[in-house]
Amino acid sequence: MDVANRSSHASSALAPTGDSGDGAVSSKATKPRITFVDVLRLMALAQMINGHTLDAVMVDSLRSGPIFEQYNYMRGLVSVAFLMAAGFSYHLTTVARFDLYKQDPAIGQKRVRRALVLLFLGYALQFHGTMLGSGEMAARQLAYFFRVDVLHCIGAGILVQEGIMRIARRKEHVALIAAGLAAILIALAPWGDSVSAPGPYSFITNWLGSRGGSLFPILPWAAYILLGVAIAGIALPDGTRTQASYPWPRLLGLMGVAWALRALLRALPWTFVGADTGYGSRPEYVFAKLTSVLLAVALLAFLMQRVSRLPKWTTTIAGETLVIYVFHLPVLFSFRWSPGRVFAHALTLPQGLVVVAIMAVLCTSVGIAWGATGARRSALIARLSMGMRALSSSRIKPPRAEQ
Repeated sequence: MDVANRSSHASSALAPTGDSGDGAVSSKATKPRITFVDVLRLMALAQMINGHTLDAVMVDSLRSGPIFEQYNYMRGLVSVAFLMAAGFSYHLTTVARFDLYKQDPAIGQKRVRRALVLLFLGYALQFHGTMLGSGEMAARQLAYFFRVDVLHCIGAGILVQEGIMRIARRKEHVALIAAGLAAILIALAPWGDSVSAPGPYSFITNWLGSRGGSLFPILPWAAYILLGVAIAGIALPDGTRTQASYPWPRLLGLMGVAWALRALLRALPWTFVGADTGYGSRPEYVFAKLTSVLLAVALLAFLMQRVSRLPKWTTTIAGETLVIYVFHLPVLFSFRWSPGRVFAHALTLPQGLVVVAIMAVLCTSVGIAWGATGARRSALIARLSMGMRALSSSRIKPPRAEQ
């Protein structure tokens, strides 16, 4: 897909993970959910569509000044929130069902397949035929292909979480290990930013920092996913059965911890940070964003504590963020009629918002339509799986010996 004409700032984080319920209830219609997680994902999804679309079509003269700077800062917080929501979802669907996970290897296999699909889609969305040629254009397209974006980051995060689940003895250990690994990723982020640069090893170095054009290298962005798992383990220890009044006080307490760590990092004389270290790779800046996001999530959890269920169409959209993400990029950038090509950096803000509204209706309609086929897709996959198991377990009987 040709999405190479995107701006380097045209990606905000998306959490293409599964249901926010723990899956313990067999009936999908009655499965309990954490409503504030769904609302968090919906808000971030709306900002993703808005941010990508405006970035593609808005005239350059509007891209400066204090208001635009604040808008860009908020977009950065949305990225953090959605990566944390991916961690929340992993806790609710996997860690909260720890005993079942250990008993059923198929659960882990499903998570690994999901991660590999995300990694494949991440590179597929950046593939362009010209990268196989020669010359300056081919070199630019190849460098673009090797960038690490949000799907790569989330896919890698899921694989790391799967590794944690395999070695953990109790679900409480998952939160501890995830928090420890997140701390290591945050501490190493300045180093990763210094070694990441274009070149023959960019396939590897682009995973470490943003110097080669990566928007979501694992240092430090994967730390937000791991922190989401750890934070959910504290705020939502019983999964979807956690009392609605329980999460927000703990989220506020964790916000205080993040604020204190930011203050401590500012006071410490020892650091990996250099004069040219990007702000996104500075541990102090990581905890500053984490503080802001935890405050917002705590407020959302407080406001939603009396809401036990959202309309079905909203939970469907919240559960289909991957589909919407993969769909909206080519629609926005890849075709001759795509807004990112027809109106590239040419529209005023009101005109751009009209395009945003059209994109939002189109993308959410696709998400709802795809979600409506979920039961049929699940039944088809189940039948295929049963068929494959039957084939693999069958044996050809040897012919009887002649009497």
